[in-house]
Amino acid sequence: MKIITGIFSSTHEDRHGDRIPKEILEGWVSQIKSLYIPFKYDHQNPIGVILAAKLRQFQDGEYALFGAAGIFENEEEKNLYKYKSPNEAFEEYIKILNDFGDDPLPLITHDGIPNKDGEMPMGFSVGFSETRTKEPEPGTMLIIESDRVFQKTLNQELREKYPDVKSQLLVFKAIDPIELTQLLIESAGLIVQIIALVLQIRQGQAKDSKSKIQIKIKKGGKSLTIDATNHPAQIEKIVKDFLKK
Repeated sequence: MKIITGIFSSTHEDRHGDRIPKEILEGWVSQIKSLYIPFKYDHQNPIGVILAAKLRQFQDGEYALFGAAGIFENEEEKNLYKYKSPNEAFEEYIKILNDFGDDPLPLITHDGIPNKDGEMPMGFSVGFSETRTKEPEPGTMLIIESDRVFQKTLNQELREKYPDVKSQLLVFKAIDPIELTQLLIESAGLIVQIIALVLQIRQGQAKDSKSKIQIKIKKGGKSLTIDATNHPAQIEKIVKDFLKK
């Protein structure tokens, strides 16, 4: 197995305009310490395994997920480091990472310009399980689940049209390329408006690239899944009836 070390993620803004909080990186370190996490190419094809990782700070104060990965060279290695099985190699490889020291890392640059697109080579990713920035607060939650492209458009529209709506929770880099946006909203009318916005954005997508979207409402331990094919007036009635319960 070929061993590589490097920066797998960071709190810098990436090429998609996302920023991963330090708390998320800390959660990923915990995942790596517990289980073998897949190292992927093109966000889909596992080619190896993450063996160990730790947080290190950049010279500008941001944080990096500095890790060691193994690239499989045969099926025997793939079977030895099965994904989601206990990580029995962490202690061995964290020692290798510690040998690099803990001095602040310089920014990776291209022609003297700091690289803000993330430090991992383009096309590579790490298959972390769903990781949350914080636990949901009590209240009525509107949950929109979709792929990253749709989420980026949705969040831009929300910032422009509903700047006071609190986007409470964002799930980054799940094993499947799916993200969630959870919004804390008390007004049934506003929930209906935002659902209409979601459907409008999806309708505007090209026919061959429409995202798979799931819409849910949670309140007081109860959950409602919205059928996006229903008529808007029917959706409004269903939402208001659910919130009255």
